[in-house]
Amino acid sequence: MIKRTKSRYVFLLVVFTIVIAAAGACGSPDQTDTTTPTVTTSSQVRFSADIQPLFNSRCVACHQGVGDAGLSLEPGKAHASLVNVASTQSPLVRVTPGNPEQSYLLHKLNGTQLQVGGTGSRMPFGSSALSASQIDLVRNWISQGAQNN
Repeated sequence: MIKRTKSRYVFLLVVFTIVIAAAGACGSPDQTDTTTPTVTTSSQVRFSADIQPLFNSRCVACHQGVGDAGLSLEPGKAHASLVNVASTQSPLVRVTPGNPEQSYLLHKLNGTQLQVGGTGSRMPFGSSALSASQIDLVRNWISQGAQNN
């Protein structure tokens, strides 16, 4: 009986450690990204140079492979996983080219997903929110047609 209890304790300790490690991999509240360029509304936003680096630094830790919510934001997969793809959490499309307000991605970044019939938490989960300039970068990319450039 004592051996079985000790085994359960060790098992729970291992599971707890894995959960804590996984949560840390998704980002820490103090995580900031100073390498993401800021773009004004008149600048052309390029997916490869502006958006993918943002995903790499703030999102890919959780959204890789099949990713959370079936969303991979890895290089080479992110654009196809987002643009004109139905959300699994909302009646909206993940990214509607030319229409940021109808793009669920922007609502998840702003924390307004519940207001549009979505679920879950603001992204990036377990980390500080993106800065206003980073969210504007995504908004501008969507407004400019969400091109894979």
